Amino acid sequence: MDFQHLFTPLQVGPIKLRNRILFNSHATFLGEGWLPTEKVKNYHMERARGGAGLQSMGCTPIHPTGIR
Repeated sequence: MDFQHLFTPLQVGPIKLRNRILFNSHATFLGEGWLPTEKVKNYHMERARGGAGLQSMGCTPIHPTGIR
């Protein structure tokens, strides 16, 4: 297989991704009460250091009013 574009930058609207690797959303069970915590932040920061150009956190409310 030829992955010649995998590690090249990609412009998505106003954002330039460093490569075309997507780290897709999945359950980490690191949040509390359906809200993200420092553990969630640290988890995703480590994934970013690992090289993914784009990460998806999935359905993660950022404020208590987002839980219904």
